[in-house]
Amino acid sequence: MLQTQQVISCIEQQVLRLLRELMTTEENEESSHSLESPMGSTPEMNEQAEKRIASNPEQGSSIRDHERQLNGQFDVSSREQELPPSRILFSLKEFFNAQSTCRFICKLKLMHLILQLCIYNKFSTKRDMYYCMKPLMKNQAQCNQVLKELSENWHVHRHDLHVVPQSRGEVCGHFSFIQCNLNDVVSSHHTVLMPSSTRSVTPVSLKVSALSTCSIPSIPHLQIVGFEIPREVDSLLIVEKESVFQQLKQTLAANVELRKFILITSKGYPDVPTRDFIVTLVKYVAKYQRRSLKLYLFTDGDPYGAEIAHVYIHGSKSFNNEKKTLTLLHVDCEEECKFWVMQTYLNIQWLGVHLEEFLQRCDEGNLELNPCYKNCLLPLDSGDCCKIDSLLTTLGELEHSCCETLSRQLAFMKEFGSKVEIEALTFVGVDYWTYILAKTSSSVV
Repeated sequence: MLQTQQVISCIEQQVLRLLRELMTTEENEESSHSLESPMGSTPEMNEQAEKRIASNPEQGSSIRDHERQLNGQFDVSSREQELPPSRILFSLKEFFNAQSTCRFICKLKLMHLILQLCIYNKFSTKRDMYYCMKPLMKNQAQCNQVLKELSENWHVHRHDLHVVPQSRGEVCGHFSFIQCNLNDVVSSHHTVLMPSSTRSVTPVSLKVSALSTCSIPSIPHLQIVGFEIPREVDSLLIVEKESVFQQLKQTLAANVELRKFILITSKGYPDVPTRDFIVTLVKYVAKYQRRSLKLYLFTDGDPYGAEIAHVYIHGSKSFNNEKKTLTLLHVDCEEECKFWVMQTYLNIQWLGVHLEEFLQRCDEGNLELNPCYKNCLLPLDSGDCCKIDSLLTTLGELEHSCCETLSRQLAFMKEFGSKVEIEALTFVGVDYWTYILAKTSSSVV
């Protein structure tokens, strides 16, 4: 469920803290006439703030009324526990620092937008949030960073802030799922915060067939309430490129042998909804059908294709606090369900394309580039080499059957200074499905 109550509580407490710091600062200004380096809240400053409240009944009454209103909205546990220092996102002293004044205002404005979204049960994309903040923020990356800081400091997911990514993912296969509207995804406490005119909304579910391709929802683990998956469907094929995905799906419906596959693409680098969808689907099959799925990755044979495979398997450092919904290894479920999920995770296979398949052995027995495939190989650039070194270091610290394959192919890329794309299979006259079936049928799962 969405942690809306926790988000609003964090915002309220942060604002109250800033109000107290402001009153303390004003008290210090009157006594020392200096605002060059205002300090954070201390016991002495809090005592001064209390005296100032007493000397200004109107202002003090306003703050205390706000505190009583806050305490009345949340349960005893949240009322008794103040926001710990580790979860304080920023302090008033940032406002008086020339280098951080704009950032302080951005954070405050962004919190206000999030509060409005939470109260009225609305959702926004990161892109929309950026355009709302555009006069203050330089680029989208700055907005994303502040949202990341908020979610990590308050120990919530980014969708708990009611800010969701724009899903790029598509899925195709002989199955269907039941999806509810994004605005119907509310926490059990959210009706207390919603206006009376919008309370008691009955969620509306929609059955979505993936046979003719459909888009992946923004928050799959909250929006999807069920799947209808025949037992003959036992394989997930994750495709890096949309163009390749479109070619593969044309044959999927007509060929009975291929009906066991569900095709998934994120159209490039894995986005959050696509990774969330994969985990949600695997969990559902593990829980209700008591079986595992075969998961295959079909990417370019270059450093970025290897990185994409790595992210699907091990997750991304950028979403470390959301790994329970984005990676199979860290999925949170019952013990019996966990067994089948781990079976799927342990048997993930990177099909390729592998550079090794475009090499040949010379007379001395060493590997060399096959001259017949010279025109379908691409040279590495400096960015590719840096990516290879970074990935080799990361993969060396992980344990998975795919790590050895990824490391081996990356080493070949570095040794021969070449990379290969999926489209090279067409150049050498190999059909995509022929390649995939040859790899999947020879694998031991």
